[in-house]
Amino acid sequence: MRRRVLKNKKGFTLVELIVVIAIMGIIASIAVPSVYYTSAQRQKSAAEFDTQTMYRSAVQAIIALTANQIRPNRPIREDSENITSTVDPNLIRWNNSDGSYDDLAIMNENWYVAYSRVLCEKLYDTILAIDIELRYYNPIYEEALRPVDKSATARQITVPAGNKNPYIVLQVVEVTDGENPGTYLVMSYHNDANPFDVLDVYGNSCTPNADYLTNDINNGHTDNNAYKTNAGNPIRYTFHIRNS
Repeated sequence: MRRRVLKNKKGFTLVELIVVIAIMGIIASIAVPSVYYTSAQRQKSAAEFDTQTMYRSAVQAIIALTANQIRPNRPIREDSENITSTVDPNLIRWNNSDGSYDDLAIMNENWYVAYSRVLCEKLYDTILAIDIELRYYNPIYEEALRPVDKSATARQITVPAGNKNPYIVLQVVEVTDGENPGTYLVMSYHNDANPFDVLDVYGNSCTPNADYLTNDINNGHTDNNAYKTNAGNPIRYTFHIRNS
């Protein structure tokens, strides 16, 4: 039996195809920005969560260091296994894990750097599977540095383009002016697009003071160029450390 051949079988006309493609283009133009915006929102929320988590861990580490008589305004005890006295009584010798050492003057601006490094190392040692790089600011080198022989686990997720190579910077600073002078921890979130700096809006290096603790850059203050939240606020937190 012969197969019946269907006659007058029609397909889409060129005009119909053009209309379909145009509709698909309109839908894509609406959907893609929405997806991108949602992704950007999520990465900012994740960055804020990471910083808050690290901030809470840093506060707990400060409490543990204080229990061992290690305070920002007091040099580490001479019987600490990491510190040995040098010939000069005005210096302490910080032994690095690679066998090298640094001589740091027992002065606030240098001792606070050493304490920042101690705190940074403690966080690396106590947080399991830390997956974001943590750095401490050293004003001597004008850089945010990662402690020697410390590293973060590579994240197993795709990193959005707007948040490549993220890292958190901690600073321990002494503030002598304002209504609440004292020692403060400052933590901020950064990435390739928002590298850490201590410059104000005029390009001048900021001295830690009461204004430095604010995130208001409108009056010439700095927010360390921190990554911004969905509300447009810098991801930057401060904590008043009790030295007594």
